[in-house]
Amino acid sequence: MKSIVVIILFLITSSTSLLLGQDVSIYPNTTSKDVIKKNKKAIKKYSKEIRTLDNPNAYYERGRAKGKLGDFKGAKEDFTEAIQRDSSNADYYVRRGIAKEFLLEYQSAIADYTVAKNIRPNDKDTYYGIGNCYLKLEQYEKAIPIYTRQLEIIPNDYASYINRGICFFRLGAYEEAITGMKKGLTLNPKEHLAYDYLARSYISLTQYKKALENSNKAIKIYPKDGDYYYTRANAYFGLNLEKEAEKDFKKAKKLGRSY
Repeated sequence: MKSIVVIILFLITSSTSLLLGQDVSIYPNTTSKDVIKKNKKAIKKYSKEIRTLDNPNAYYERGRAKGKLGDFKGAKEDFTEAIQRDSSNADYYVRRGIAKEFLLEYQSAIADYTVAKNIRPNDKDTYYGIGNCYLKLEQYEKAIPIYTRQLEIIPNDYASYINRGICFFRLGAYEEAITGMKKGLTLNPKEHLAYDYLARSYISLTQYKKALENSNKAIKIYPKDGDYYYTRANAYFGLNLEKEAEKDFKKAKKLGRSY
Protein backbone atom coordinates (compact mmCIF):
# COMPACT_ATOMS: atom_id res chain seq x y z
CA MET A 1 0.00 0.00 0.00
CA LYS A 2 2.83 2.43 0.75
CA SER A 3 4.05 2.13 -2.85
CA ILE A 4 0.67 3.36 -4.03
CA VAL A 5 0.97 6.36 -1.75
CA VAL A 6 4.35 7.24 -3.24
CA ILE A 7 2.89 7.20 -6.74
CA ILE A 8 -0.02 9.37 -5.69
CA LEU A 9 2.25 11.85 -3.97
CA PHE A 10 4.21 12.24 -7.20
CA LEU A 11 1.00 13.05 -9.04
CA ILE A 12 -0.01 15.62 -6.43
CA THR A 13 3.14 17.64 -7.06
CA SER A 14 2.41 17.89 -10.79
CA SER A 15 -0.72 20.05 -10.67
CA THR A 16 -0.57 23.76 -11.58
CA SER A 17 -3.84 25.05 -10.12
CA LEU A 18 -3.98 28.67 -9.02
CA LEU A 19 -6.49 31.32 -8.22
CA LEU A 20 -7.85 33.11 -11.26
CA GLY A 21 -5.69 35.84 -12.72
CA GLN A 22 -6.73 39.34 -11.69
CA ASP A 23 -10.03 40.11 -10.01
CA VAL A 24 -12.61 37.51 -11.00
CA SER A 25 -15.24 40.27 -11.23
CA ILE A 26 -13.45 41.63 -14.33
CA TYR A 27 -15.01 38.81 -16.32
CA PRO A 28 -18.20 37.71 -14.50
CA ASN A 29 -20.50 34.83 -15.34
CA THR A 30 -21.16 35.19 -19.07
CA THR A 31 -24.24 32.96 -18.87
CA SER A 32 -26.13 35.73 -17.08
CA LYS A 33 -28.74 37.20 -19.42
CA ASP A 34 -28.28 40.64 -17.88
CA VAL A 35 -24.51 40.51 -18.46
CA ILE A 36 -24.94 39.41 -22.05
CA LYS A 37 -27.56 42.07 -22.80
CA LYS A 38 -25.61 44.86 -21.11
CA ASN A 39 -22.34 44.13 -22.90
CA LYS A 40 -23.86 43.53 -26.32
CA LYS A 41 -25.46 46.94 -25.95
CA ALA A 42 -22.09 48.41 -24.94
CA ILE A 43 -20.41 46.90 -28.00
CA LYS A 44 -22.96 48.54 -30.30
CA LYS A 45 -22.58 51.86 -28.52
CA TYR A 46 -18.79 51.95 -28.72
CA SER A 47 -18.71 50.59 -32.26
CA LYS A 48 -20.80 53.58 -33.31
CA GLU A 49 -18.48 55.92 -31.40
CA ILE A 50 -15.45 54.38 -33.11
CA ARG A 51 -16.99 54.98 -36.54
CA THR A 52 -17.64 58.64 -35.80
CA LEU A 53 -14.74 59.67 -33.54
CA ASP A 54 -12.08 56.91 -33.70
CA ASN A 55 -11.61 57.47 -29.97
CA PRO A 56 -8.98 55.18 -28.30
CA ASN A 57 -11.09 54.95 -25.15
CA ALA A 58 -13.99 53.65 -27.22
CA TYR A 59 -11.80 50.75 -28.36
CA TYR A 60 -10.84 50.18 -24.74
CA GLU A 61 -14.44 50.12 -23.52
CA ARG A 62 -15.54 47.89 -26.38
CA GLY A 63 -12.67 45.54 -25.55
CA ARG A 64 -13.83 45.38 -21.94
CA ALA A 65 -17.34 44.50 -23.09
CA LYS A 66 -16.03 41.78 -25.39
CA GLY A 67 -13.97 40.34 -22.57
CA LYS A 68 -17.04 40.17 -20.34
CA LEU A 69 -18.71 38.12 -23.06
CA GLY A 70 -15.74 35.76 -23.22
CA ASP A 71 -14.42 37.09 -26.53
CA PHE A 72 -10.83 37.52 -25.39
CA LYS A 73 -9.41 37.51 -28.91
CA GLY A 74 -11.71 40.37 -29.89
CA ALA A 75 -10.90 42.14 -26.64
CA LYS A 76 -7.17 41.86 -27.31
CA GLU A 77 -7.63 43.30 -30.79
CA ASP A 78 -9.55 46.29 -29.42
CA PHE A 79 -6.99 46.96 -26.70
CA THR A 80 -4.29 46.83 -29.37
CA GLU A 81 -6.17 49.44 -31.38
CA ALA A 82 -6.45 51.62 -28.26
CA ILE A 83 -2.69 51.28 -27.62
CA GLN A 84 -1.87 52.24 -31.21
CA ARG A 85 -3.77 55.48 -30.66
CA ASP A 86 -2.51 56.19 -27.14
CA SER A 87 0.54 54.25 -25.98
CA SER A 88 0.80 56.16 -22.69
CA ASN A 89 -2.27 54.68 -21.00
CA ALA A 90 -1.34 51.92 -18.53
CA ASP A 91 -4.92 50.62 -18.34
CA TYR A 92 -4.81 49.64 -22.01
CA TYR A 93 -1.77 47.45 -21.45
CA VAL A 94 -3.16 45.94 -18.25
CA ARG A 95 -6.41 44.94 -19.93
CA ARG A 96 -4.62 43.52 -22.95
CA GLY A 97 -2.42 41.56 -20.57
CA ILE A 98 -5.50 40.14 -18.87
CA ALA A 99 -7.00 39.15 -22.23
CA LYS A 100 -3.73 37.45 -23.16
CA GLU A 101 -3.79 35.53 -19.87
CA PHE A 102 -7.17 34.09 -20.82
CA LEU A 103 -5.74 33.26 -24.25
CA LEU A 104 -2.79 31.49 -22.52
CA GLU A 105 -0.31 33.93 -24.09
CA TYR A 106 1.63 34.30 -20.88
CA GLN A 107 4.97 35.65 -22.12
CA SER A 108 3.23 38.29 -24.18
CA ALA A 109 1.01 39.17 -21.22
CA ILE A 110 4.10 39.67 -19.05
CA ALA A 111 5.41 42.13 -21.62
CA ASP A 112 2.19 44.15 -21.46
CA TYR A 113 2.11 44.16 -17.67
CA THR A 114 5.73 45.29 -17.62
CA VAL A 115 4.99 48.25 -19.89
CA ALA A 116 2.05 49.18 -17.66
CA LYS A 117 4.28 48.92 -14.58
CA ASN A 118 6.81 51.27 -16.15
CA ILE A 119 4.07 53.79 -16.94
CA ARG A 120 2.38 53.48 -13.55
CA PRO A 121 4.70 52.07 -10.86
CA ASN A 122 3.21 50.29 -7.86
CA ASP A 123 0.08 49.31 -9.77
CA LYS A 124 -1.40 46.23 -8.08
CA ASP A 125 -2.80 44.75 -11.30
CA THR A 126 0.59 44.59 -13.00
CA TYR A 127 2.43 42.69 -10.26
CA TYR A 128 -0.40 40.24 -9.70
CA GLY A 129 -0.67 39.62 -13.43
CA ILE A 130 3.06 39.07 -13.87
CA GLY A 131 3.16 36.72 -10.90
CA ASN A 132 0.27 34.66 -12.25
CA CYS A 133 1.88 34.37 -15.67
CA TYR A 134 5.16 33.17 -14.20
CA LEU A 135 3.23 30.68 -12.10
CA LYS A 136 1.42 29.33 -15.15
CA LEU A 137 4.76 29.12 -16.98
CA GLU A 138 6.07 27.12 -13.99
CA GLN A 139 8.77 29.73 -13.40
CA TYR A 140 8.20 29.68 -9.67
CA GLU A 141 11.45 31.36 -8.63
CA LYS A 142 10.48 34.38 -10.73
CA ALA A 143 6.89 34.45 -9.48
CA ILE A 144 7.71 34.50 -5.76
CA PRO A 145 9.41 37.94 -5.60
CA ILE A 146 6.69 39.40 -7.82
CA TYR A 147 3.96 38.25 -5.44
CA THR A 148 6.05 39.53 -2.55
CA ARG A 149 6.17 42.96 -4.16
CA GLN A 150 2.42 42.82 -4.74
CA LEU A 151 1.92 42.12 -1.03
CA GLU A 152 4.06 45.11 -0.14
CA ILE A 153 1.61 47.24 -2.12
CA ILE A 154 -1.53 45.45 -0.90
CA PRO A 155 -0.82 43.55 2.35
CA ASN A 156 -4.33 42.05 2.50
CA ASP A 157 -4.26 40.48 -0.97
CA TYR A 158 -5.20 36.93 -0.02
CA ALA A 159 -4.84 35.60 -3.58
CA SER A 160 -1.17 36.61 -3.73
CA TYR A 161 -0.45 34.83 -0.45
CA ILE A 162 -2.08 31.69 -1.78
CA ASN A 163 -0.49 31.81 -5.23
CA ARG A 164 2.91 32.49 -3.70
CA GLY A 165 2.27 29.54 -1.43
CA ILE A 166 1.58 27.39 -4.49
CA CYS A 167 4.97 28.46 -5.88
CA PHE A 168 6.66 27.36 -2.66
CA PHE A 169 4.79 24.06 -2.86
CA ARG A 170 6.04 23.47 -6.40
CA LEU A 171 9.59 24.10 -5.23
CA GLY A 172 9.22 21.63 -2.38
CA ALA A 173 9.27 24.33 0.30
CA TYR A 174 6.25 22.91 2.10
CA GLU A 175 6.60 24.83 5.35
CA GLU A 176 6.64 28.12 3.43
CA ALA A 177 3.67 26.93 1.40
CA ILE A 178 1.74 26.20 4.59
CA THR A 179 2.56 29.64 5.99
CA GLY A 180 1.27 31.31 2.81
CA MET A 181 -1.93 29.28 2.69
CA LYS A 182 -2.71 29.99 6.34
CA LYS A 183 -2.13 33.72 5.86
CA GLY A 184 -4.39 33.75 2.83
CA LEU A 185 -7.08 31.91 4.76
CA THR A 186 -7.02 34.46 7.58
CA LEU A 187 -8.03 36.99 4.91
CA ASN A 188 -10.49 34.72 3.10
CA PRO A 189 -11.53 31.67 5.18
CA LYS A 190 -13.71 30.34 2.35
CA GLU A 191 -10.94 29.83 -0.22
CA HIS A 192 -11.16 26.07 -0.74
CA LEU A 193 -8.10 25.86 -3.00
CA ALA A 194 -5.93 26.99 -0.09
CA TYR A 195 -7.25 24.19 2.12
CA ASP A 196 -6.46 21.70 -0.62
CA TYR A 197 -2.89 22.94 -0.92
CA LEU A 198 -2.53 22.87 2.84
CA ALA A 199 -3.57 19.22 2.69
CA ARG A 200 -1.11 18.48 -0.12
CA SER A 201 1.68 20.16 1.80
CA TYR A 202 0.92 18.19 4.95
CA ILE A 203 0.84 14.97 2.94
CA SER A 204 4.28 15.78 1.57
CA LEU A 205 5.41 16.21 5.20
CA THR A 206 3.66 12.92 6.12
CA GLN A 207 1.37 14.77 8.53
CA TYR A 208 -1.71 12.90 7.40
CA LYS A 209 -4.12 13.89 10.16
CA LYS A 210 -3.62 17.58 9.41
CA ALA A 211 -3.93 16.78 5.71
CA LEU A 212 -7.25 15.06 6.30
CA GLU A 213 -8.57 17.98 8.36
CA ASN A 214 -7.83 20.43 5.58
CA SER A 215 -9.12 18.16 2.82
CA ASN A 216 -12.40 17.89 4.68
CA LYS A 217 -12.62 21.69 4.81
CA ALA A 218 -11.94 22.03 1.08
CA ILE A 219 -14.62 19.47 0.24
CA LYS A 220 -17.14 20.97 2.65
CA ILE A 221 -16.80 24.39 0.99
CA TYR A 222 -16.68 23.08 -2.57
CA PRO A 223 -17.74 19.43 -2.96
CA LYS A 224 -17.70 19.42 -6.78
CA ASP A 225 -13.93 19.36 -7.34
CA GLY A 226 -12.50 15.92 -8.06
CA ASP A 227 -8.99 17.06 -7.13
CA TYR A 228 -10.06 17.59 -3.54
CA TYR A 229 -11.30 14.02 -3.19
CA TYR A 230 -8.10 12.78 -4.80
CA THR A 231 -6.05 14.71 -2.24
CA ARG A 232 -8.15 13.38 0.61
CA ALA A 233 -7.64 9.84 -0.69
CA ASN A 234 -3.91 10.37 -0.19
CA ALA A 235 -4.51 11.44 3.39
CA TYR A 236 -6.64 8.37 3.99
CA PHE A 237 -3.94 6.13 2.51
CA GLY A 238 -1.36 7.72 4.77
CA LEU A 239 -3.60 6.87 7.73
CA ASN A 240 -4.09 3.30 6.40
CA LEU A 241 -7.80 3.92 5.85
CA GLU A 242 -7.98 2.05 2.57
CA LYS A 243 -11.76 1.76 2.22
CA GLU A 244 -12.22 5.50 2.66
CA ALA A 245 -9.41 6.15 0.18
CA GLU A 246 -10.92 3.90 -2.47
CA LYS A 247 -14.27 5.62 -2.05
CA ASP A 248 -12.67 9.02 -2.62
CA PHE A 249 -10.78 7.75 -5.65
CA LYS A 250 -14.05 6.69 -7.22
CA LYS A 251 -15.59 10.06 -6.42
CA ALA A 252 -12.59 11.88 -7.89
CA LYS A 253 -12.80 9.81 -11.07
CA LYS A 254 -16.50 10.57 -11.40
CA LEU A 255 -16.04 14.32 -10.96
CA GLY A 256 -12.85 14.50 -13.03
CA ARG A 257 -9.37 15.65 -12.05
CA SER A 258 -6.82 18.14 -13.31
CA TYR A 259 -3.86 15.98 -12.24
